[in-house]
Amino acid sequence: MRQTLALHAEVLGEGPALIFLPGLGGDRRAFAGIQKNLSTNRKTFAVDPRDTGLSERSSVEYDLDDMAADLVDFMDKHEIDQADIVGHSMGGMIALHLAIMAPERIRSMVLMSCHARNYPWKVALVESWMGLKMQVSAVEFTRHTIPWLLGPDLFENPAHIAGMIRHVERNPSAQEPEAFTRQGRATLNHDVLSALHTFEMPVLVVAGAYDRVTPPETSKVLADRIPNSHFELFENVGHLPHIEATTRLIILLNRFLDDPVAFTDKPAPAHDMGV
Repeated sequence: MRQTLALHAEVLGEGPALIFLPGLGGDRRAFAGIQKNLSTNRKTFAVDPRDTGLSERSSVEYDLDDMAADLVDFMDKHEIDQADIVGHSMGGMIALHLAIMAPERIRSMVLMSCHARNYPWKVALVESWMGLKMQVSAVEFTRHTIPWLLGPDLFENPAHIAGMIRHVERNPSAQEPEAFTRQGRATLNHDVLSALHTFEMPVLVVAGAYDRVTPPETSKVLADRIPNSHFELFENVGHLPHIEATTRLIILLNRFLDDPVAFTDKPAPAHDMGV
């Protein structure tokens, strides 16, 4: 039996449950720009995964199945039988592992900047970030990694970049380098490719055309192999659609979440199960 850790969340609104899961190193604050809007007719939970924000820190190594088990425990404690889940990057990986572990707990999934399995170059990138995180401050780490995360359009607005730096500086519950490393290692063996054809819940896959961390063609594999799915490409956007294209994403999420089955209704593709 897996040892679960207690998760903290920012909770807003009333209605059907909607859970936000951030990417590697991120916490509940990543969704501040969209959570309030989507809380007008839903009960939203912006979650701090283990080792981030106000959630419990781990004392041992773990994997994405452990992080998915944390989420099941979180849902049980909040009496959430089933939820819509919006996962960004690592958060999407957690959602994918939950979809294998407890598919009945998911009404629908939105997978942003996410992929079905890691590739050697992606493993090398995450490992380089883990090494950098141990050597520099949180602000310097952000300065070094931002060019990987954002599309080129945002660099035309220096004030926006400066605001992201201030957001990091003002984090009252900053993640420790060791915690970042544990999270990073948890993602390295991610591979759910062979299970995608079994998913029955509606799935929306969102990718940025300029995503250097998770190139859109790797996200497209999710939509190609999940039967009831839809792929949405955001032009001029990098790895952070919820920050780079907030308004467009809110509109898209509202449309999808209002009726996920109708939104993604299409004939199931013929799946080539080879890797």
